[in-house]
Amino acid sequence: RDQRNSSVASRQAFGGINEIAFMIANLLEQLQNNQGGGKGGSGSPQSIQQMIEQLGEMKGNQQQLNEQLQQMINDMQGERLSNDQMERLNQLAKQQNRIRKQLQDLRESGGLEGDRAGSEIQQMIEEMEDTIYDLRGGAVDPTLIERQQNILTRMLDAEKAMQERDEEEKEREGKQPNDFRRANPSDITLEELEKQIRSRLNDPNF
Repeated sequence: RDQRNSSVASRQAFGGINEIAFMIANLLEQLQNNQGGGKGGSGSPQSIQQMIEQLGEMKGNQQQLNEQLQQMINDMQGERLSNDQMERLNQLAKQQNRIRKQLQDLRESGGLEGDRAGSEIQQMIEEMEDTIYDLRGGAVDPTLIERQQNILTRMLDAEKAMQERDEEEKEREGKQPNDFRRANPSDITLEELEKQIRSRLNDPNF
């Protein structure tokens, strides 16, 4: 009987230690995030929903760029490029470069390296670099338009991959026991978390 009581007490103590361990881990995570937020804006990683919204905005900008480029090619009708047309192509190249930089930032800040969405984004970046080079050189042809459509398709694929990842993470979080589910750092202040840890440590029943 004493052995059974001892076993129960051990399990309770182990559960309390786990709870405090998660509290401390949460505290350390918040401290790291706060420190990162003061270093050139490199704070905690963005949520998947934030990344999906940003990618959606980039997708709209890419669609507009593709339409402008298609319209310009239609207007050219095989003629030699004028100075005004070359200037217009340079402006389109700058627009494409802005989208490329936004994708690069999204990939790095979102921790997508090695992810399926990250792979799609990397290929988009490389294709955009080819487009920028062609536009600056005045090389506009059906191959360029095909590449632009591929970029848009990859954006849709990356967006789908992010949505699937978001659903998988939510499903995984939903399966975690409540005792082991870590609170969102934004749901509790550092002071409140410290009070909880002190309270648990001073609990005579712990």
